[in-house]
Amino acid sequence: QFNPIEGTQEGRDTLTGTAGNDRITGLGGRDTIRTGAGSDIVAYTSVRDGMDTIKDFSVGLDKIDVSQIMDSQNLTLSFEETVAQGYLQFGSVSNGGYVQFDLDGNAGSNRGITLALVEGVSLDNLNQSQNFIL
Repeated sequence: QFNPIEGTQEGRDTLTGTAGNDRITGLGGRDTIRTGAGSDIVAYTSVRDGMDTIKDFSVGLDKIDVSQIMDSQNLTLSFEETVAQGYLQFGSVSNGGYVQFDLDGNAGSNRGITLALVEGVSLDNLNQSQNFIL
């Protein structure tokens, strides 16, 4: 069972997880999310939820949930297919990695929209299926 923690549609929220398992949904705005202890899920309902900063993400324990975005695009792909077809994209910055979602993948003219900067997690560690819910 997950403790729900939800931000607001507007503004820059600071959302902090508990010692248990949390489902954190920032919604709109450039939020700062601290997952805390436990196995946590950071959920995105839309690409408009993005540009968040996720702090203390635990690789292999915490997850980023993009299933609602996938559903909105009628996508039923594996993690590997989602990356290969350009829907999920990754990059690195000096203090971590970032996750982008491109609504039409490699096939269209849209560009990836940044969902989150994940501080302290390298590109290689972030770009793994165990870190995502599709």
